[in-house]
Amino acid sequence: MPERSLILLGAGGHASVVAESAVAAGWNILGYCAAEPSREAGCGALAVPWLGDVDHPKPDLERHLANGARVHAAVGDAKLRERWSARFGVEKLATIVHPGTWISPSAAIAPGVYVGAFAVINATAIIGIGTIVNTGAIIEHGVRVGSYVHCAPRSTLAGLAEVGDRSLIGAGAVVLPFVKVGADAIVGAGAVANRDVEPRATVVGIPAKPVEARV
Repeated sequence: MPERSLILLGAGGHASVVAESAVAAGWNILGYCAAEPSREAGCGALAVPWLGDVDHPKPDLERHLANGARVHAAVGDAKLRERWSARFGVEKLATIVHPGTWISPSAAIAPGVYVGAFAVINATAIIGIGTIVNTGAIIEHGVRVGSYVHCAPRSTLAGLAEVGDRSLIGAGAVVLPFVKVGADAIVGAGAVANRDVEPRATVVGIPAKPVEARV
């Protein structure tokens, strides 16, 4: 069915994870876009066609899109996910959910989101466009997650926390209830954020404290 046909944007390690999740969820992968063909890792390992670079695609890509295929930006870089998603438009973005997840019926998941195996998204949570909820991540009740965020493996956003656009919640990190993480911020791996995190700040440790400001 065309509505279950998928083109992946990217060919690295994250793309290979997304590809396997997509196949498990019943998607038919038609090909992938990358700077060059991937022969050893990522989507190339699935033996699906290379469709050219995202910005200079082969004609087959436009034909697939005209026939109803969707795209998914399968890269870890938030700004690249945002740019590639904008290139094709929200209406063409596919949300990929591994079948081994729990998503509450009252949660709201935007287009272009990836939800990995064993992730949990609980009641009334909202997940923005192009966000990654990676393996084993937990999004608790009432959490608001912006667009192009990356919730890394086994990270936890406790009830009513908020995370701004393009932020990274590192592997195993915890954002406590009601805490707000600003846009473009980083909560380091294993950190526990018990107070608000300023936009573009990086915090690490338990409790999380700011490190040198990024420019």
